[in-house]
Amino acid sequence: RFLIELKDYGYFGNNVSNAYIYAFLSGGYFSIIIMIFIFIFSLFYLYKIFFIKKIFSKNNLISVKLSSIYLIFFLLRSIIENSFSLFSIDFMFFVISISIISTFINLKKTT
Repeated sequence: RFLIELKDYGYFGNNVSNAYIYAFLSGGYFSIIIMIFIFIFSLFYLYKIFFIKKIFSKNNLISVKLSSIYLIFFLLRSIIENSFSLFSIDFMFFVISISIISTFINLKKTT
């Protein structure tokens, strides 16, 4: 927060519009590493859902399809907005979507 409010270079505002820059400025190296881990983890699940399970070519649950679409939306949106990096409704949708997808992938492994 201190770096955002520096006025030596002019006033640019006090808000960050990128989830990854926001994570770095608010939490430092530790939080950007966690954000990158979450991003890679989500991409790995999306890869499994789309290319291995092929959920859109089969008649699967609508909740898994919607969760994958929400997950893609929030990952793309985090590039230009804070999106799920804050504790908000976006964060709740993101966590619910990732848990639905992980449950679907893990249930299909055991059966």
